[in-house]
Amino acid sequence: MKKYVITGLLIWIPLVITIWVLALVVDTLDRTLLLLPESFRKESWLLTHVPGMGVVMTLVIVFLTGVLAANIIGERLVRLWNAIAAPTLWVAAAETHLLKWLDPANNPTGHERNFDGIRARIAHIPGARLEIVSGAGHMLHHDQPAAVARLIEPFFAAG
Repeated sequence: MKKYVITGLLIWIPLVITIWVLALVVDTLDRTLLLLPESFRKESWLLTHVPGMGVVMTLVIVFLTGVLAANIIGERLVRLWNAIAAPTLWVAAAETHLLKWLDPANNPTGHERNFDGIRARIAHIPGARLEIVSGAGHMLHHDQPAAVARLIEPFFAAG
């Protein structure tokens, strides 16, 4: 008897919590629509409340923001990088795990040793150079302080 009660609780408690959290998320996202002007709210053009429409609208807004950022802001960033006239030294860690997030398009496998994304970025900066510090992770100045110093001291001295 005790075994069945515990098994039932182990099934129902996570299920109820999951449903409660999902309802909370949907309700919260539905409330974000209240930030829109009244003419843009779904009730004005659907004439009824549709539960979950906030989720759909939030996903659409996030997607459109991503499209704009990738195409318009990204283009402006490239132009800005082309305008950099100062000498630029990009020091990267050979064992960093950030590369798989930095440029997933140029690094689809998530393999962290692919520096093509960084090389493509610094190609837009006249006179920029990439130095890779081996034996270092994301905190390369802590992992290999002497190696980092050997790279940046002459760079700053050349000024």
